[in-house]
Amino acid sequence: MSPTSPWTLYLIHHSHTDLGYTEPQGRIERWHVEFIRQALAALRGTAGLEGEHFGGFKWQCETFWQVESFLAVAEPEERAAFLAAVRNGRMGVSGSYLNFNELLDESNLRAATGRAAEFGRVEGLPVTSAMTADINGYSWGFARILLERGIRNLFTCIHTHHGMYPLGRQQTGFRWETPDGEQVLVWSGEHYHFGNELGLVPGAGASYLTKDDCDAEAVFEKWWTLAERRIPRYLRRLADTGYRFRFVPVMASGLRTDNGPPSEAIAVAVERWNRKHGDLCRVEMATLDDFFGRLEPHARELPIHRGDWPDWWSDGPAGNPQGTRLFRQAQRDLDLYRSLLECSDAVAAADPTGDLEAAARQELILYAEHTFSHQDAMSRPGHLLVQAISGNKQARAARGLNRTTELLDRAGVTLGGGNLSARMPLCYRIINPWSRPLVSLVRLAVGHHEFYERRLNRGAVVRHSSGGAPLAWWLGSVPRGEDFCVEVELEPGQECVLEIVAGNEEPTWPPEPPRRSSRPQVEVASPQDPDSGTLQTDLVLLGWDRQQGIHTWQDQTSGRSLLRGDRRYEPFTLIHEITPVAAAEEMLAVRGAMGLNRKGDDVQRTVARITAARAMAANPHWHGVELTLAGAGIDHCRLELRAWRRRRRVDVCLRLHKTSCWEPENLYCALPFTAGDGEVLWLDKTAAAVRPWRDQIPGSLTDFSSVQGGAAWVGSAGGVGVATLDSNLLQLGPLEPGERLLMGDARLPDAPPEIQAWLMTNYWETNFAAELGGFHEFRFNVTWGRELAEPEVALAAVRDLSREPYCCRLAVGPDPSL
Repeated sequence: MSPTSPWTLYLIHHSHTDLGYTEPQGRIERWHVEFIRQALAALRGTAGLEGEHFGGFKWQCETFWQVESFLAVAEPEERAAFLAAVRNGRMGVSGSYLNFNELLDESNLRAATGRAAEFGRVEGLPVTSAMTADINGYSWGFARILLERGIRNLFTCIHTHHGMYPLGRQQTGFRWETPDGEQVLVWSGEHYHFGNELGLVPGAGASYLTKDDCDAEAVFEKWWTLAERRIPRYLRRLADTGYRFRFVPVMASGLRTDNGPPSEAIAVAVERWNRKHGDLCRVEMATLDDFFGRLEPHARELPIHRGDWPDWWSDGPAGNPQGTRLFRQAQRDLDLYRSLLECSDAVAAADPTGDLEAAARQELILYAEHTFSHQDAMSRPGHLLVQAISGNKQARAARGLNRTTELLDRAGVTLGGGNLSARMPLCYRIINPWSRPLVSLVRLAVGHHEFYERRLNRGAVVRHSSGGAPLAWWLGSVPRGEDFCVEVELEPGQECVLEIVAGNEEPTWPPEPPRRSSRPQVEVASPQDPDSGTLQTDLVLLGWDRQQGIHTWQDQTSGRSLLRGDRRYEPFTLIHEITPVAAAEEMLAVRGAMGLNRKGDDVQRTVARITAARAMAANPHWHGVELTLAGAGIDHCRLELRAWRRRRRVDVCLRLHKTSCWEPENLYCALPFTAGDGEVLWLDKTAAAVRPWRDQIPGSLTDFSSVQGGAAWVGSAGGVGVATLDSNLLQLGPLEPGERLLMGDARLPDAPPEIQAWLMTNYWETNFAAELGGFHEFRFNVTWGRELAEPEVALAAVRDLSREPYCCRLAVGPDPSL
């Protein structure tokens, strides 16, 4: 290494934030508050807040959640010291709120990211840089949201455990172009403990990624030996592999652990290194802003990459399918509440301070943090600490749903609703708060006591309070009650009031007169072929048999099949995988050897088969069939298909009891749909519409992706859309283990892949749940038509499939006698 051209190594000292993993969540929050206090003390003890001491101590807050937690409890003098340290560049503030998976929708991600920006605005300390650690990527829309909040720089410390950095290398920069054509300056660095591996943290050396001739004594006891050996080697390797700059950033922690404290000894190590080896490489403790200030003059030299950056760790929520289902429903409910606020001024009175909405949003934000359980979740799944952390994580989703339910209940009161009372009228206010027309089934809830006390079991009429003909309805049984289900069609902002009146006639819906050419809508177990059946309306034909599964999905208007001709699996076929493990002691080793695969080479894959079918009770809105499935990994499974009579729509509900298993498992549900000639697959992701395998940065994940609403296949003759209400993950690549192809690989096919909904997984050896046993439900809604030939229209239709109107029961009916 030439001493005439010295390097500068920017050492960014921080604490990696895991909400869980090492300790219970509440303790971790207290620790991070204390870490900032310790960092402030270190600033006073080394160079001082005003000092320009070379090698002086600096501290970077990895997430704004740390800052927010500290400021919530800080004494006035502590707050003043913190702000002074930020103002003087000795304390860094990150614009990222937490290290998220890809669960958050646009509204919640924007709200979370905006907190640091708001802090900067109020205090006159603009936050322009953000960092993340551990996670392997982000939705393309994240780049846009960063820029909206004034954050123009992003530093990422990818952890390649079951993941991979993009662009084929680490320690590289690029400009990430947003869907709107703007750019975020990105630096993709080393692992967030890499400074520990370089020997720059006395007493906290590491060899997690670096394997060389340094033995355990050198790593753990002789930090100076470690530094003198590894730093020159590392710089030489950078130069030999074409690294173009003479400065390089690395992260370091005070201890070799996540959620680690500051260490003043780092400043001492930096001073000693610079005195002896400063002519080779000067080490400077730095913040994100310090590093990006050095990089920004070179930004125009960096390449531009445009597209999605799928996170390899976005499969984590599939390891907690029950909590993720609650989260997704709560997020939809919060979106519904926000739409009601925009639609009606009266709704603001439901939460005048915004505290309840903020509490609900915070639960969802914390659930979407990337940590799900303790480090030993797989090796010691029954340990109290493991169950405490995972239980609290699950509780965040449940509390979020409870608070959004309360928000909607309060909104109902402002709209004329009320709490249950003895003679409460059976009147319901229905509102479409969305910006698009809505066709949906609305459920008018009646308690089981009222259903019989008001003699609704003997007959009833559902009608508009303003008059008109009675509406067709059917009963949907729910826990402790019945739902009168009717179809409504409302323009944006439109509303109506429906009422249920006891009648003397049988509670049946008026059937349409039969047509001469019509065939039975549902044929199940016919004498001619007891192992097959069909479900048919004027708009769709579904067919199945016990061997193949659902082999026919035909648009009756065009006569065209909506299924890929080259499909391997029929729609909504359950695909179960298990990687055998010979002994419990090998659980971690088998999982650790999987690498970028989510299964072992000896994985056993089976599909569930149809064992029985029955027609569901007829009603005015849809015809349905319930299929019974049997297969490995499940001991009870029902698949409901409901084909709407007057809409191009089929609602699918999968209910199953998953058997408990410690071995690595995956459960997929096939979605082999097609839009025909020239089709393109589009994904509804956070704040962006993405074409997988097209709109992605080079070297990024192609196997799976996390979605919000779902997916749409768009072709010249129309489109098909699928909403995934309860799961977030779509498998895009092949299920077989092997080399994983990254974006830009010439071997990656051009044709849209056959996809599966990835419902469950427990392949990880850490962090996520060890077993998936229990009762689960997954819902999918499918639509199709010529009008879906445009991506924007198709994805909007997908989002509409998961939206419902707002319905509240009124305290007083339009007629006081009701």
